[in-house]
Amino acid sequence: MNYARNHQDEYSAVIWIDGSSRDRLQQSFLDAAKRIPWEQLQVAVTAALDGAQVDIQAVMRSVLQWLSLPGNWKWLLVIDNVDREFRGPGKDEQGFDPREAMSHSDQGSVLITSRLSNLQRIGETLPLGRVNESEAKEILERQAGRSLQGWSLAPRTGLIV
Repeated sequence: MNYARNHQDEYSAVIWIDGSSRDRLQQSFLDAAKRIPWEQLQVAVTAALDGAQVDIQAVMRSVLQWLSLPGNWKWLLVIDNVDREFRGPGKDEQGFDPREAMSHSDQGSVLITSRLSNLQRIGETLPLGRVNESEAKEILERQAGRSLQGWSLAPRTGLIV
């Protein structure tokens, strides 16, 4: 997600949504709503955020409505790790259609990361290939800012040990 980090100054807001499950998606929208100026959210949602009972669907609708406000056009919505199948025979109960988490306005930008090939129909895609162990280690070293010499990837887990 270097793109979002490297280009964050080009956007008025960057909203990061964890798309790894429906539960995490909803929690991410709740967290995002708490960072939006309350006067720009629906009144019922701000009252709910202030109390104990939260209608998560209303919160999601309110955040998506905020993304559609006139003049609010330079945001980036990142829906990260949408990897659970949400339709067909292999459907996962925690899977969801990412379009549920997207504004229907023609403003702003949406970036979805996924391993699901069937999401290609949603918009433009940039397919990425797999990296081998050596490339993975190099990426991690760059991110960590130090050498990982003596470390190796554990078989089948991808964890560094």
